[in-house]
Amino acid sequence: MVSENQYLYIIAAATILAISIGLLIKFIYQKAISDKVSSISENFKTLKQLNQSTAFEEIPRKTYSASWPTKSYKSFQKIQGSDVITYHVEQNIECLRDNIEIAVRNKSKYDAYLHEVNALDKLTDDALLSQKNLSRKKFNKYEQKLIHKTIYRKPYLMRFKLMIYYESPKGRNFYKKNGTFTQDHLFMVYSA
Repeated sequence: MVSENQYLYIIAAATILAISIGLLIKFIYQKAISDKVSSISENFKTLKQLNQSTAFEEIPRKTYSASWPTKSYKSFQKIQGSDVITYHVEQNIECLRDNIEIAVRNKSKYDAYLHEVNALDKLTDDALLSQKNLSRKKFNKYEQKLIHKTIYRKPYLMRFKLMIYYESPKGRNFYKKNGTFTQDHLFMVYSA
């Protein structure tokens, strides 16, 4: 005789097995459609060729962090994060300026790359779609997914985390400002 706990265990195991099989079937079905779409999509083939011919420089360090002490509360209130970043760029501390230069070149290449990606508009023949048993709607959906997964991600992203602080001489008062600056702010400081 099967006890109630064993019965619940069997039901739970059967449910998990059924869900797993369903997910596996869905994955296989979607993979088959993706393979069909990738074999006939001219836009996808053009994007793959574009990716092979486009190379970006590697940025050795993409994230920086610095803490900046101030000598008085008044100077703490006056100082801006952009002043500290400007100092780091001008002095090329930890090769920040060199890495920003690489990121600027990568952004320029990436903008040209995206311009070419956005120009992809070849329409696949309806006869070829019917031969592969694909509707136009399903083909477009899977083609967009493939293209989205294949497009290079932004190769110029950088961050600068900054903490400006002041601690009173006796250590009773402590003030700080935190900020995170993205590549846009770093580019602006660099170009100034």
